[in-house]
Amino acid sequence: MTDRNLWISILMFIVAWYLWRSLIIYPLRLLVTLLHECGHALAAALTGGSTESIRVGIRGNGCTFTLRGSRLIILNGGYLGSVVLGAFVYLLPYGHFGHHAIIVLGILLSLITVLWVRDAFTFIFSISLSLALFFVGWRASYETQMFIARFIGSCCILYPILTINSHFRYGGLMRRVGTDDQELAKLTKIPAIAWQLGWLIFSIFVFLILVRFTLNSTI
Repeated sequence: MTDRNLWISILMFIVAWYLWRSLIIYPLRLLVTLLHECGHALAAALTGGSTESIRVGIRGNGCTFTLRGSRLIILNGGYLGSVVLGAFVYLLPYGHFGHHAIIVLGILLSLITVLWVRDAFTFIFSISLSLALFFVGWRASYETQMFIARFIGSCCILYPILTINSHFRYGGLMRRVGTDDQELAKLTKIPAIAWQLGWLIFSIFVFLILVRFTLNSTI
């Protein structure tokens, strides 16, 4: 069952990759963007800064307003943070509260909302999705929760792939809604494409480790 669910999750990611700008994937796209912005907020906290607010736009773009902290780490925190948070979500079913993995994800989303969400659209979306996750976590079987956690986690981990694909298909590789790589290029004089490739390689590396862990798991 574990192996089959893993391959189904990977297949669903491929579908998400192809339909990333569609209405079907829209709630997932907003959630992954929110976790990406949360990565910036966590990076700010870890480097002595703070976060005023996180905002996700209706088109799926996002921004995080931070104070102080290391700008270099904060700018990297979006993609690297989404990989780390994605790995956490992916591994939720294997933890002590594994049979309540989706409820734990709902609690995490609620906490993010309370700490950092201040605008109406992001607040309504976050609370609505939190309630949906609580309901699913209460009603769904362990296998279903494992599938959902893996699918959401995979999309977060492989967010650089989804982003590059989206901007390549809808306006060119270097025409970006987010500016993390461009701001890093200005800050460090290292080309934006180098940052993109670095995030991409890191995300694939982490994903392959998790796939190997899954295949070796006895659950």
